[in-house]
Amino acid sequence: MEIIDIGIIGASTAGRGLAQAAAMAGLNVNLVELNKETLERSTKLIEEEMDQLIKKWGITQTEKKVAMARINGVDSLEDLDPSCQMVFVTVREDIELNKDIFAKLDEIMNPETILVSHTAILSITEIANATNRADKVAGIIFLPPVVRVKLAEVIGGLKTSKETFEDIETFIKDKLSKTPVEVSESPGYVSIRMLITMLNEAMFIAMEGVASIEDIDTALTLGYKMKRGIFEIADRIGLDLIHVWMNYMCKEHGQRPCPILAKLVRANHLGRKTSQGFYIYDENGKKKGLGSLSQLKKWSYKV
Repeated sequence: MEIIDIGIIGASTAGRGLAQAAAMAGLNVNLVELNKETLERSTKLIEEEMDQLIKKWGITQTEKKVAMARINGVDSLEDLDPSCQMVFVTVREDIELNKDIFAKLDEIMNPETILVSHTAILSITEIANATNRADKVAGIIFLPPVVRVKLAEVIGGLKTSKETFEDIETFIKDKLSKTPVEVSESPGYVSIRMLITMLNEAMFIAMEGVASIEDIDTALTLGYKMKRGIFEIADRIGLDLIHVWMNYMCKEHGQRPCPILAKLVRANHLGRKTSQGFYIYDENGKKKGLGSLSQLKKWSYKV
C-alpha cells in the first residue's frame, strides 16, 4: 500500500517533527490537536524550524511554502480525513489515553488504515486490543529531531501482521528516507532503553563526584565519537519525558533511578524548552553553561 496521506494525533515535539519531515517528503499531513491555541502555536513552531533550515541552506523559501501548504491543522478527531493510509498517535505516555484514541480511530478511519503509536514504553499489544484491527496496529519510535535523525524503530504487537510491517518499513525507507529497525515489544525497545541506562549511570557518576557533568559529556563525545554527550541529548529530548520513561523502565527492569532527574523536573528545569536543564541555553537553544546542578563537585582523593 502506498502512503500518501497521513494523520498525526497530537502536536507534541514528536508530532511536530514528524509533520515537518513528512510534509518536506511530499506527503499530505493532517495534524490533529484538540486545543486550537496549541495547534496554532505548533504550526508556528514548525515554520520556525523550517526558517532555521533556510538559514543553513537546508531548504529554500519555496520548499518551505510548499511543505507548509501540505500540513492541514485539524482540531477534532471527527474531522480527520478517514482516507488517510496511516495515522500516528503522538500523545503522552498514558496507556488508557492511547487505548481510547485508538478505539475512536478504529471507528473513524477506513478499514485499511494502519494505526501507529509513537511510544517508548507502552504495550502495542494492549493498545491494539482496543481496536478491531489488531493486525494493522504497530509502534514506531523516531528520535528527535525527527527531520535529521535517520533511525526509526518499528515495534510489532502480538497480532501485527507481516504485511503491516512491510508497509511501514517501505514508508520509512521510501518516503521518509530513514532506516527502519525491527524490534520486539519490550519497554524502552532499543534506543530508549540504552539511552535511559546510560543517562541513569551518568547521573550517578556525577552525583558521586567521580566526574563533573561537563567532563562526563566530554568523555563520551571524544571517547566514543558521539556528536553530543548524554546530558545534552537528554536536554534536547526534554527531561520531563525522560523522567516518565526512566520511572517506567526502572520499574520494569528493577533499576534504581538516580534522584537528580526528579529534582530537575520538580524545579521545571526540563532542558532546552525551558532554557535550563543539565545545561543553560540562550533564546536560540545554544548551550551557555552548566545548569543548577553546577554545585556538584568532583570527589577529592586527597587525604
